[in-house]
Amino acid sequence: MPFTIILNQNQKQTRKASLQSILAIAFVLQICGAVGLVGWLSFRHGQQAIKELVTNLQRQAANTVSHNLEDYLSAPKVINQINKQAIQSGLLKLSNMDNMGSFFWKQVQLFHVSYINFGTPSGELVGAERKPNGKFGIDLLTRDRPGRLYEYATDSKGNRTKLLNQYPYNHRLESWYANAVQASKPVWSDVYQWDGMPGVLAISASYPLYDARSKLIGVLGVDRVISDMSNSLRQIQIGRSSVVFIVERSGFLVASSSSHPSFALANGEAKRILASQSGDPLVKATAAHLVGQFGDLATIQADREMEFSIAGEKQFVQVLPWRDEMGLDWLIAIVIPESDFMEHIRANTRSTILLCLAAFFSSMFMTSLTARWLATPILQLSQASKEITEGDLKQTVDIIPPLSWLPQISEVEELAESFNRMSVKLQDSFEALEAANVELESRIEQRTAELRTSLAEKEILLREIHHRVKNNLHVISNLLDMQADSIEDERVLSFLSDSQDRIQAMALIHDHLYQLAHSGFINIDDYIQRLVENLLLSYSEVNGNVRAILEIEPVKLAIETAIPCGLLINELVTNSLKYAFPNRQPGEIHIELHQEAEQKLHLYVWDNGIGIPDSLDWQNSNSLGLKLIGLFSQQLRADMHHAFANGVFFHFAFEPLKYKPRF
Repeated sequence: MPFTIILNQNQKQTRKASLQSILAIAFVLQICGAVGLVGWLSFRHGQQAIKELVTNLQRQAANTVSHNLEDYLSAPKVINQINKQAIQSGLLKLSNMDNMGSFFWKQVQLFHVSYINFGTPSGELVGAERKPNGKFGIDLLTRDRPGRLYEYATDSKGNRTKLLNQYPYNHRLESWYANAVQASKPVWSDVYQWDGMPGVLAISASYPLYDARSKLIGVLGVDRVISDMSNSLRQIQIGRSSVVFIVERSGFLVASSSSHPSFALANGEAKRILASQSGDPLVKATAAHLVGQFGDLATIQADREMEFSIAGEKQFVQVLPWRDEMGLDWLIAIVIPESDFMEHIRANTRSTILLCLAAFFSSMFMTSLTARWLATPILQLSQASKEITEGDLKQTVDIIPPLSWLPQISEVEELAESFNRMSVKLQDSFEALEAANVELESRIEQRTAELRTSLAEKEILLREIHHRVKNNLHVISNLLDMQADSIEDERVLSFLSDSQDRIQAMALIHDHLYQLAHSGFINIDDYIQRLVENLLLSYSEVNGNVRAILEIEPVKLAIETAIPCGLLINELVTNSLKYAFPNRQPGEIHIELHQEAEQKLHLYVWDNGIGIPDSLDWQNSNSLGLKLIGLFSQQLRADMHHAFANGVFFHFAFEPLKYKPRF
């Protein structure tokens, strides 16, 4: 009998979506969520890593600065204690100024301080100083000639030789003397300018001495140059544009790692400046921020960490007090711009984004392919079923994967075979329908039961599909976790430890060559100055009337260039001291070194001695010194020019040798 399907027209229609769309949307939503979460966590971890790294760097820098200050300022205290005991024990007698001056002269060289002196209430003073040019001298202010300070040059044993200068001077008005007398205990003086030396600021450790009746005997003083503190701060490597500075509670700048000076020159005199007036923008902005936040710097009594912005760029600041037993009360400020580390974090973030995008698009491709793989056979079955319901019973389903290399899904293939068998059976049933209505009814019931079984199998198939989807999602999640582990930022604790390498020179005129710093680069100006000083000191007994005139640019050279350059200068100066000025005749040795914009170096060494005879073939000479000059010139790959009229003149033009890795 014919049958019809009756639909309820009033039944609300539900929204429909294709299986392929549902699978694609489910995959895409989960992938987007996972990729977004990985990217966000990567950025957050990068920010946290920066903060932790900055905190560790600031703490290490603070410890380094504190230890450097303690070491730098401990020598004056030790010297004062030594001199106090020497005076009290009678080793140094106040009546013997020459003996005291010679004693101070030796201490200046031994402890590498700038000035050691002793002043009495009656106006007498004796002092020994290390001049900026590296020479040493002794100063006297005696009772016989009150009110005038006499500066003397010295020989290699600390004996006074000739008078260099004299000028009015009253040490009792200076802060190093007056502050100690007023306090009646060891104190530090105010920061002051050295007399006659513009741009040289110093601080003095003063120690008042009293006799058994508490009567003032005099005041001992030891000076330290403030600029040396700035040089020490510049050795601390933190970040590309970080800065460390020391400031008094009053706001005046003491020292800074910046290239800008910590003082201002006005009318030939050094004037101290506030940190908020520094020429360095970072120091200036940080000092202004501290004043704005605390009002008075004296209120900062504990370590403080803070952040502020300059032109939208975050700055990390740590401020800590530093004090000593003699009354110094300074603040150490360490400023690290966030930009010093953000470049690496941004690079990692870009890598993370690119990897996430690659994972996203590859997952999208796999999602689309998987959805088509699963949905295509089901759609074929659905279309064939629709044709059957419309009366076309001659339907078979041939399952073909969307790509030829994809395998068949066994469950779907079984379902298709069942469908095809069902279709055949339906055709047989409808052909036998006309023969017997009863048989038809039973076959319809049989077919109906088979259809119900088929529907149950479809339900099982759908559950299996859900199971496989969950497994695939789990695999993708694990892949994303593994990818996240591979790009997670590590804490970078990269600090260059200062390495030292001492190379002994070929002559007995100096006991060490240099100390290595700055990752294998040497300040050649300091190195040449110390080298020449040692040579002059060593040959002072042979000829103490020769002076060296140095014009050296502050150039940094690698060890490969600095060593042959230093040995070349050593040979040239040694030869001049030994042979250019016979019979202790006075003379001059000139050394110049400057660098062109294209990195080429020019070294000039000449003297005004007796020269070398024109008849001497110096390049083929048996003299070891002349052979070494040629050897070191070849090692530097230098173009050499010389002249032997009116003294000896050498010119070497060379480029810095390439650095050779040592590790």
